[in-house]
Amino acid sequence: SLPNTNALAGAMAAAKYKGTYVSSATIGASGVITLLFGSDAKTNLATKAITLTPKDEGGSVSWACSNTLTDDYQNYVPSNCKKKAGGGGGGGRG
Repeated sequence: SLPNTNALAGAMAAAKYKGTYVSSATIGASGVITLLFGSDAKTNLATKAITLTPKDEGGSVSWACSNTLTDDYQNYVPSNCKKKAGGGGGGGRG
């Protein structure tokens, strides 16, 4: 199974990933990684998140990306993480 905390994944504490635009990077249930935008990001990005969800492919891992940004701010995330028309998060492998 995938690690469900930063410590179990061998990663630093979530707040240690704080940078100019990111306030934390948290590994949670089922290995889901959540990157939270911080207060130094544009006002409409602050407190929004990008989420990377792993899927065990039987020897490898694929990742699906989604975000909580409004439609007006989808250009701030990678193309495979943008919300698709009709709702939901992006998807992708990589």
